[in-house]
Amino acid sequence: MARPDLFYASRMILSTDYATLKNDGEATVQLKLPSEVNIGAGGADAVYSVDVYLGGSSKAGSRYYLTSDKYDFAVASQNFMIACSQSSGGYDSDANALGSVYRLSGNRWRLEIRFASDAYYATRWYGMEQTLTLHIQSFINPFDEKV
Repeated sequence: MARPDLFYASRMILSTDYATLKNDGEATVQLKLPSEVNIGAGGADAVYSVDVYLGGSSKAGSRYYLTSDKYDFAVASQNFMIACSQSSGGYDSDANALGSVYRLSGNRWRLEIRFASDAYYATRWYGMEQTLTLHIQSFINPFDEKV
């Protein structure tokens, strides 16, 4: 028979008076990237984005991570890169599209992927087809009474 003291702390505190973060909201949103993006010479950057409204407080802090159905790891950074290839001016090369997660205003958040244009040549981005999933949570500071 197993000893119960091996599984439980002998002086575990079940409840305390310490203030902790309060959950404000939780959301998951997906963004599907195409297999190819074509941008004309001197055109505007191609931007793919999705917005999510999270929680009820515009002052809430947050934490988030990003997963992909193409790779087996998560990214927990505000700015990141999407590996792909680029063809411009008759040359093919490995490249990266720029991605970011940021708060627009209040409780509105955006996941955005930007494919840069070239001022002189038509640009083709390819090899980035995947579905990105943003997992985001917001928390309220327990000491902020005006949240």
